[in-house]
Amino acid sequence: MLNILFAFFLFGMLCVLCAKGIYRVYKYQQGFTAKEYALLVALFIGVMAAIHMGMSKLNG
Repeated sequence: MLNILFAFFLFGMLCVLCAKGIYRVYKYQQGFTAKEYALLVALFIGVMAAIHMGMSKLNG
């Protein structure tokens, strides 16, 4: 159960980072940096891993 809650937390961070990037593109015509792309990929992998671990614990 804790893994699934952690996945929700990571997903929230992913959404906030995407919203921040979209706002910056809209307002300043300035895209994501390489560090932000790396963080997006790491958050995505973290979300997928946490969901997989959580669901495998629920199934037994």
